[in-house]
Amino acid sequence: MPTIHVLANAFTESLEHIVGFLSVLITLTVLWMLTLLIGKYFSNSANRKAASAAKAQPPAKAEASGPPAAGQDAVSDEEIAAVAAATYLLLGSGHRIVSIQSSSTSWSQEGRRQHFASHKIR
Repeated sequence: MPTIHVLANAFTESLEHIVGFLSVLITLTVLWMLTLLIGKYFSNSANRKAASAAKAQPPAKAEASGPPAAGQDAVSDEEIAAVAAATYLLLGSGHRIVSIQSSSTSWSQEGRRQHFASHKIR
């Protein structure tokens, strides 16, 4: 008979921990759902604003800005099309590209030079 009391006592002590654990899980689930709903609300309101702004303004046609300035590389039409497609896919139709410029590789070359210079030659 004493084993039944020991088991009942162990169960009640375990029940405290189980109830506490379940209450933490329920609280976290409620918080997760609340943040999900808030995120959906702000996402929908931003989409509605972008859609109303897109309806209000007709799409502007891209104008050629002329030849690139001295020291700048020309950006090909294929690169412009790729950047425009990526922008549309990632951000949607409510955005426009203002300028596209080739990046200089001098910073990456300097970083590589410093990295290789830091190695000891045996």
